[in-house]
Amino acid sequence: MSELLLVMVLGLIGPMLAAPRRFGVPVAVGELLAGVVFGESGLKIIDVNQPNLHLLSQIGFALVMMVTASHINIKAISKSKVVGVAARDVLSVAMVAAAVAGAAVWMTGQGQNFGLYTVILASSSAAVVLPIFAAGAESKEPSLERFITQVTLADLTAIVALPIVGGSGDWVRVGEGALAVTAAAIGIYLLLKWAQHSGAWKRTRKFSALHGLGVELRLSLILLLGLIILAQSFNVTIMIAGFGLGLAIAANGMPRRLAKQLFAVSEGLFSPIFFVLLGAGINVSAMAGSPSLIGLALLLGLGAIAAHLAPVLLGSKPLLAVASSAQLGVPAAAVSIGLANHSMSAGQAAAVMLAALITLAATAIAAAAKK
Repeated sequence: MSELLLVMVLGLIGPMLAAPRRFGVPVAVGELLAGVVFGESGLKIIDVNQPNLHLLSQIGFALVMMVTASHINIKAISKSKVVGVAARDVLSVAMVAAAVAGAAVWMTGQGQNFGLYTVILASSSAAVVLPIFAAGAESKEPSLERFITQVTLADLTAIVALPIVGGSGDWVRVGEGALAVTAAAIGIYLLLKWAQHSGAWKRTRKFSALHGLGVELRLSLILLLGLIILAQSFNVTIMIAGFGLGLAIAANGMPRRLAKQLFAVSEGLFSPIFFVLLGAGINVSAMAGSPSLIGLALLLGLGAIAAHLAPVLLGSKPLLAVASSAQLGVPAAAVSIGLANHSMSAGQAAAVMLAALITLAATAIAAAAKK
């Protein structure tokens, strides 16, 4: 219990570092840094293998992916007039990302991580980017609409691809697990759609609000745990469980009360545990002592920025292209998967997260310059 208390206290560092308006950083970055200082790289106080903390961290991982997916509006993307152009931008980024990933594999000799590096390099973070440019999105400026659609598509594509490229190598088993969880998520979507049309979902929400029972949240967590068990039975990452459920709920319209409840549970408890333990599990000192790993971090960070500049050749604005390189959720998920299945060392994990910080810094500069 004392370690859980420590992790929760350290989790407060995230909001503290995010508070300054001018130099604030994403909350998750502060939590990661706190984990680095008190984990394997620093004071070695946090034991990431402690069973209770590991369990809470895994639930946090699934919840983070669920909340991320719940903000993706697939209907809006499909109806967007610039979705074709945005998809072309995503493809151009992916092509350059594959070339940079090839260089990263040559540098590290980790051929099994080629797909992982490609997905990381090509990804964007809608959770980081969209709040920054939300005001511009409301103005329907064509370049911003294209940019936001591109970032959302890149984030969605990367999260779907990550469980496949980051799998244990048993592609048949991974494929079966992904299909099983996807089918279950579609079933949940259809069930929720029926409940909405029949009025059962509305009555449940009204009853829950009237009596202060939080029934929507309870049902959501039950469904999430069910999908996690299904994913684990096939030995596939639980991120697909959280992401699939988030999409299923979002596709039917996320109730405002449920969104607030999920945010409170995730950001108030489980998300800080996940990010602090993730930071505690990576080994910055191992990276600092290895020129090749430092080179890998710089290659992945600067390479991601270069890859996202590819759409400039297709008419995208340079500052927006740089901003689209922001990465956080996908690298964090990749590190979590890589450390779990031992396809990534603690030093490589540190390099991946340092690369993500480079892209976040570039995005912050681009956003400030655009203002």
